Amino acid sequence: MLPQGEDTAALESAFFHVEFDRSGRPPPLEVVERAYVARVLEHYGGRRSVAVEALSISYPTFLKRMRELGVAGSR
Repeated sequence: MLPQGEDTAALESAFFHVEFDRSGRPPPLEVVERAYVARVLEHYGGRRSVAVEALSISYPTFLKRMRELGVAGSR
């Protein structure tokens, strides 16, 4: 997440970005976590086992959070 006013070059080189809401407040943690998990999965081509390793969490925990967050591809 980048502060308001951050230059476009920094934004383009960022791995992950979440927009502030209309009033300038950061989004709720659940929104950030959902977007981050989705981005990590996208980065690894949907390969969950690689994403789990990168996130340093257990596979069951990852699947549980995907379901709780409503991330696409959760069973």
